Amino acid sequence: LLQAAAAAAASPGIRSIATVGGNLVDAPGESDLAAALLALDATLVVHGPAGARHVDIARLAAAEATLIAIGELLAAIRVPPAGPSGWSLRRIQTQGGGDRSATTVAVALRATDGLVAGASAAATAIADRPLVLAELVASLRGRAVAELRSGRLAEGAAAAARAAADRATNGGLPLH
Repeated sequence: LLQAAAAAAASPGIRSIATVGGNLVDAPGESDLAAALLALDATLVVHGPAGARHVDIARLAAAEATLIAIGELLAAIRVPPAGPSGWSLRRIQTQGGGDRSATTVAVALRATDGLVAGASAAATAIADRPLVLAELVASLRGRAVAELRSGRLAEGAAAAARAAADRATNGGLPLH
């Protein structure tokens, strides 16, 4: 999932000069990587004058202004080793030469006995920060993985993603 998000992010020209840290810290609401890292429950390791500290990536979706203070540096990104059973990344309606996506949705699934036991999902470029897609996660939990592979849940997943976007726009989050 992370590899797909990194490969999809921006254009080749932008990727050749940009950094992962800059992508996450400067414009997390537009970051393809932020969507993937939220879905993967990553942790940021930040170093500064006071030493190292760990920052839960979920703070990107919170109303906090910054993850990293002046004088600090993003030193590492940690993704839990027990990766997802499956994942999906969709970059929807790219603008211009591919530098920015209108919306990026990342989903990570954990399956047990052919059923979705857990999921996490996030979207970017809808609001000023990444959104956790609780409606989408709720629509997936307990469903058969075979249904997901066959595409039979696509309409319900799309409706859940629209509900999250509606929540963002009607909930007073600033839009781009």
